[in-house]
Amino acid sequence: MIIRPLGDVIVLMPVLAMSESELKQLLEITYRSIAAVSGE
Repeated sequence: MIIRPLGDVIVLMPVLAMSESELKQLLEITYRSIAAVSGE
């Protein structure tokens, strides 16, 4: 997984062979990380 910031946008580039459950876990981790640094 590559996460790349572009100004106000965060681009997620997951592996194509990722399962749906792995993708859901990745999105949850990303969401929690953003919430932690933004104070939400």
